[in-house]
Amino acid sequence: MNIVYRISSTIMRHFFSVIYRTTWYGLENIPNDGPLIVACNHVSFFDPPLIGCSAHRDFSYLARETLMGNPISAWLLPRLNVVGVDREGGKDAKAVRHVLKSLKAGRAVVIFPEGTRSHDGTLQSAKAGIGLLACRSGVPVLPVRVFGAFNAFSRHHKLPSLRGRIKVVYGRPLQPSDFDPGKKATDRYQIAIDRIMEAIARQEIPVDSEV
Repeated sequence: MNIVYRISSTIMRHFFSVIYRTTWYGLENIPNDGPLIVACNHVSFFDPPLIGCSAHRDFSYLARETLMGNPISAWLLPRLNVVGVDREGGKDAKAVRHVLKSLKAGRAVVIFPEGTRSHDGTLQSAKAGIGLLACRSGVPVLPVRVFGAFNAFSRHHKLPSLRGRIKVVYGRPLQPSDFDPGKKATDRYQIAIDRIMEAIARQEIPVDSEV
């Protein structure tokens, strides 16, 4: 058990519950073990901890290598299962290798298919490279959608707003046959990621949920 991760998750869960009255739906859809890609929309700086802090298993994350640039983050982030990737340097192959290695080891890896935070809170186009990862790994993909976090701490905020309500919806896992059209398909990886994004878009807050 990763003690630093568990302690941080508990702190963040209480923070989101108290400040933003956050509700997490569909936690029962998270497999207890085995390799898993967790694919989520990206609207806020809060998205990574929001996704992981109420899960009953540890998640792994990718982040810009520049975030490791000071001693505190260089010590803390690896202990939060965060691996730095030099996207600006064109070393995406490192991210691919890391994700495939983590999945082979049976871990759950969080990926944001859109690649960057949304400018307006709506779903953006996804990167075909994530489709490659999903098809090549052949593991289930868990679609997740975050609601309300854009208004709390979007890319346009210098500091988070302390007002608002956040909700996170975990969908049912997609099996490879649900998103992978097969090796012979033209634009295989684009089709795969489009299907994954469609699954994310289908996630909605339950109609009988608390307002």
